[in-house]
Amino acid sequence: MPWAETGGAVDGIRRTLQFGAEHLTEKQTARLDAKLAAGDPVHEVTLAWQCYQKLRNIYHARPEKGRELVNEVIGSFPTRPIPEVARIGRSLRA
Repeated sequence: MPWAETGGAVDGIRRTLQFGAEHLTEKQTARLDAKLAAGDPVHEVTLAWQCYQKLRNIYHARPEKGRELVNEVIGSFPTRPIPEVARIGRSLRA
């Protein structure tokens, strides 16, 4: 996958992708956006990171909101174009 290779979309931002969006500084967010815009033409990494953030939000939400987010994830993840994300969605739905 070209985005995973040296010089790809995640080169230089691998660690940043592991953090929650709420913990990123403006500078980190700008760098993340710039790297993804330049090296993620089909938005695979961007979509995967957004899905990751949604899963993180479930664990940090109050129970009522968490249930809403779980239902949203179960409804949307299985149809995502990234096989790994779709697989997680199918597993959660089962």
